[in-house]
Amino acid sequence: MKQKKKQSKTTVKKNKRKVFGKKNFQKVLIVLGSSVMVKGYPRIMAERVRKAISIFNSGNYSKMILSGGSVSTPLPEAELMYVLASKHIDHKAFVLEKNSQDTLQNAVFCWDIIKSRKPESITIITSDFHMRRTKYIFKSVFAHMKNKLDIDFIEANHFLPPLLEFKLFFCEVCFYIKLLLRGIK
Repeated sequence: MKQKKKQSKTTVKKNKRKVFGKKNFQKVLIVLGSSVMVKGYPRIMAERVRKAISIFNSGNYSKMILSGGSVSTPLPEAELMYVLASKHIDHKAFVLEKNSQDTLQNAVFCWDIIKSRKPESITIITSDFHMRRTKYIFKSVFAHMKNKLDIDFIEANHFLPPLLEFKLFFCEVCFYIKLLLRGIK
């Protein structure tokens, strides 16, 4: 009986992740928020969080940054994502970035969180339709900051109604038109 108790305690200790200090920021997962609908969590945000939970629990990630401010509601997107994800991951693993209003601010504010901790790699999760913009912005911001780290991008796929899919596609096209008008390629 005493041996079984000792074995189970050892197993628990091995499975616990360290969540404090610089070492815990070696592999960081960043989840980008999405607009919040008034009647609950939007499907897009839920899919991103679901993908993040799966990846976090199957990988060697020690921190998850939930990035998103209050764009369409008083409650920040990061807090809503935390409510969904904290049911499956230890609350100490989360860092909430609650100020960003767009993808550029997601990148800048996440950089502010991780720059002093010098992670080896980061993985960014967003939607498939939002991936091109996310890659462009994060690579641009992190290159500008002269940060040498491994950046990976993972998309959360969605089945969306055709009208919503068209609207989201149109928003992405508008983003690229703005870049072209500003002379940025």
